[in-house]
Amino acid sequence: MSNHIKLVLLILFCACDSNKENVINHKDKLIFSLDSGFITKRDAIPFFVAQKIIDTSKAKWSYVEDKDTVCKYYKVKETGNYFLCTIDEDKYNFRTHLLLEITSKGDLIKKERFKHGNFPSCWQNNYEGFRKYGEYFSIKTCNRGSGYGASYLYLFKEILPQNKQNAIPKEYFYATPYSTQVFTSKLGFKQEKLIVYHELKIGKDDTLKGFQINKTKTFDVTYYFENKKWFTNDTVKFKELAIFPLFIK
Repeated sequence: MSNHIKLVLLILFCACDSNKENVINHKDKLIFSLDSGFITKRDAIPFFVAQKIIDTSKAKWSYVEDKDTVCKYYKVKETGNYFLCTIDEDKYNFRTHLLLEITSKGDLIKKERFKHGNFPSCWQNNYEGFRKYGEYFSIKTCNRGSGYGASYLYLFKEILPQNKQNAIPKEYFYATPYSTQVFTSKLGFKQEKLIVYHELKIGKDDTLKGFQINKTKTFDVTYYFENKKWFTNDTVKFKELAIFPLFIK
């Protein structure tokens, strides 16, 4: 291959690669070029510092590399604004997550912090717990203790404070030397109703054989979306199953 052809291919590659940029950072503004995507620490930090969103001088942020993804965002169809979720490595001594609303012109208009019970142990990475379910956005929070772990889901159409929303129990495990419970959920939307299909497995952990299931129970809970949040009248179903009490808020 001639040097001329190599040069042309290199120019084309660079041009194509530049189109994959998720954001344009003007320090005090953050302009999105896609309807959804991810942002690295290198691209996010100037905006966060300018807007005084995060104190990146703390020690834990030094362990995050510039190329690491720290944000995930979605465009809001109805308004044209963007919802962005980012990790905060140092606030309150544990990692928390921030939900931001940013206009199409790159201006910050709303910020809410979501705390976990301990640390975000139910997130696979810095951004996995922020998702879309149809027309709803969601953020997942976690609880963690000795022999216990759980996750909760907040579903919303607009960003509200954590304490102004109702958490939907999603998953948990609870283990003692005598018994183990594993609880999972699947979501199904029907217009303004949300049906959560639950499965509870009860058994015992065996060192050699693993989790030995003795009993499986399934049930569903219907939630309704009113006044910008979800609620249910079916909490009695959780109580009847004697599910680990700290799981049900």
